[in-house]
Amino acid sequence: MLKTGIATNNSLATRKLRFYNSLLVKIRSLQKTEYIRVGLLDEDGFAYSKKIAVTPEWQYVILPLDELEASNTILSRAYPKFLPANIDPLHNKTWDGNLNLIQGLQFVIDAEDYPGGAEGWHEVWVEEVSLLRR
Repeated sequence: MLKTGIATNNSLATRKLRFYNSLLVKIRSLQKTEYIRVGLLDEDGFAYSKKIAVTPEWQYVILPLDELEASNTILSRAYPKFLPANIDPLHNKTWDGNLNLIQGLQFVIDAEDYPGGAEGWHEVWVEEVSLLRR
């Protein structure tokens, strides 16, 4: 799991993003096909993501933003420790598509995406994430 925020000096809030409709990710796995959920975090911290297959060769994956679905939000610093490690997508909120309110990115390898679970080591390299107009 990797969760990242937007740099404070690189705010999306002031940019004109109306015509951007896809997320472009340059990504590869280390040795085998991996399954990863690539997501955006909105202003309330809710995640919207899509599962992709990642092969050992560098690839560009285009994710149409209208295909993102509500998904678990990983709470990487849940405190106190009795709090849950994630928030289920039961909030019944659909993403309104406003890119100016995006607060971060989330990459998750989920055991549910692997037959028999996700035992062992998994490695995925992300080189670039960009907004794209198509």
